[in-house]
Amino acid sequence: MRILAFDTTTKFLSVAVLGGDDILSTYHRDLGMRHEKELIPAIDEVLKESHLKLKDLDAIAVSIGPGSFTGLRIGVSCAKAFSIASGVPIVTVPTLDVIAFNYSDNDGYIAPILDAKKDKLYSAIYKSTKEDIERITDYFLLGVDDLLDTIKGPTLFFGDGVEIYGKYMVKRNPLVRLSKDSDWYPRAEIVAKLGIKKHSKNGYEDVNRVTPMYMHPKECNVRGFKH
Repeated sequence: MRILAFDTTTKFLSVAVLGGDDILSTYHRDLGMRHEKELIPAIDEVLKESHLKLKDLDAIAVSIGPGSFTGLRIGVSCAKAFSIASGVPIVTVPTLDVIAFNYSDNDGYIAPILDAKKDKLYSAIYKSTKEDIERITDYFLLGVDDLLDTIKGPTLFFGDGVEIYGKYMVKRNPLVRLSKDSDWYPRAEIVAKLGIKKHSKNGYEDVNRVTPMYMHPKECNVRGFKH
């Protein structure tokens, strides 16, 4: 399967093309949220490096959030436009899953935590076995204390929430473990691999129904989201 994947949910713009299990081309740069101007050129660059055109693809995978509201709209809108114009189908992947798979070499509980503003975090708890990762909770939008109440064993946390809440979390709960890795950002090659995996189980999305996973309600008091 030849698949184009991209993530626009953080300050990093990440784009990749995979052919089967092989990474044909990647683009992963900190652009400080200039995705609106850089996404199309980045896609053009990785397609050229892969010697492919849009019509040659079997699928487009896009990371749907949570994350930057503007970034989400840019990524999803681009994926839908490309799909409608070319007929190439779409598969979507939640961003928290993408980030979690950066830590697939850890055994035990792991959890990305992203700053959602207004004293809230985006998160989900995963169980990693070094062979696979399983999400064991819903996707959360909640305060740090509520998040800490959900963990049942030693849990490794990573993401921009660590810098904001890390010291407090360690004092509050002895089961907290903090990653010092600054390279936690979602990568398009993982978006592609998870997209292929999801497609094998659930098929492609209805392009007319693809929407960003914002998670924020009008009042930020929602604890869990199923997907």
